Amino acid sequence: MSQYSRLSQALDIFMKYPEDDMAADHDIIWAGPDPNSVSEVDIVKLAALGWHPEWDLDCFYHHT
Repeated sequence: MSQYSRLSQALDIFMKYPEDDMAADHDIIWAGPDPNSVSEVDIVKLAALGWHPEWDLDCFYHHT
């Protein structure tokens, strides 16, 4: 699966939730909703796509 495809799939999951913040810092992308509002199924899917919950910042992150 291409990097674009993984990113697209992750963004599709994020779009199901009301928060829509996104930022980048060096080699990390910060995006998505508060992990507390995301279903366990979606958290597992996001993990498979390389996205991890950042509980302290209420978002997900992905290393580029």
